[in-house]
Amino acid sequence: MNTEITVNRAPRGWIFYDADCALCAGAAARLKRALNRRGFRLLPLQTPDAPERVGVTREALLNRVHLLPGDGRRLAGIDVFIEVARHLKWARPLVAAARWPAVLPLLRRGYDWIAAHRHCFGGTCRLTRLPLLVIFALAAWKGGKL
Repeated sequence: MNTEITVNRAPRGWIFYDADCALCAGAAARLKRALNRRGFRLLPLQTPDAPERVGVTREALLNRVHLLPGDGRRLAGIDVFIEVARHLKWARPLVAAARWPAVLPLLRRGYDWIAAHRHCFGGTCRLTRLPLLVIFALAAWKGGKL
């Protein structure tokens, strides 16, 4: 006798990530089950209809992660991580930190810098020798320009 109950419901949101980025693809693989359980579905930015679905140009699409929640909003960059963190108990400190007036702009600048340099995290750049927290702090301090 099968006691498994399957609930067919619309996803909470679609997360578009860069499948060509080792950092992004690795994070997507590690978090896929947890995100699926919470109703988020992952799709590569390289999906043919992604620009139309997200509502941005192909160039803008490839600059950052995007989330299309079921409520019609469009989120990008660190705002995606903050929204998803609301649904992951262990990540809720990010939500709390983002509420502080000075923190959200720093998070945005840090994310933008990491996104612009994400292909360096595969071991091909000198930046990979620095701990990620140091890189993030430098990006925020320098306004995203190193």
